[in-house]
Amino acid sequence: MATFLIDCDGVLCNFTEALLRDLRAHGCELQSHEITEWDFIRDVLTAKQRDVAYDLCADAEWWRELPVIAGAESVVNDLLENDHNVLFVSSPWVACEGWEFARRDWLKRKLGVNDAAKRFLSLPSELKSHYRGDVLIDDKPETVVAWQANHPHGRGWLYHAPYNHQVTWQRRLEWPLHPEHLSSLHIRDEHDVTWKLTPYEKTHRIGRA
Repeated sequence: MATFLIDCDGVLCNFTEALLRDLRAHGCELQSHEITEWDFIRDVLTAKQRDVAYDLCADAEWWRELPVIAGAESVVNDLLENDHNVLFVSSPWVACEGWEFARRDWLKRKLGVNDAAKRFLSLPSELKSHYRGDVLIDDKPETVVAWQANHPHGRGWLYHAPYNHQVTWQRRLEWPLHPEHLSSLHIRDEHDVTWKLTPYEKTHRIGRA
């Protein structure tokens, strides 16, 4: 049994797609694959769109209805069915009252994690890197790099997204994931750089140090 630390936004739930969808009524025509900045609310949106985005993110009900990234539910179910210790780690949106309860409710309703209350950890990004586990899956490069440095015997996986494709990291993944690959995420080999490139990495020639 291995301990998996799995980020939520950008890994399990599609925060970017949901926000862009709700901003279309306010003149935002961007598609998720065009978002190449991590903090696109600050760096890409207009002032008016930014205000709307912050208002949406301050609403706990908005967080409760975020769409699931395709393939995420089966990955979580497979890990739990194989008796792995799965913990969901997410950085809180501090301006949203009730955010943590909404996130736990999302995990239960959208992914079927009935014991989400004991599996969910609300941790600022800078603290994620200190939490012990065998595997971390996150879409923020700085978090993965810091966690790997603190846990050299673990495996830090960077979940692919357009806003992190410019970063070189030896372990990348995206859903859906074949069960055979899923079962080996926590197993280190002699060189620990033998994971197959995703189609996106092959096309863009990234993903290897």
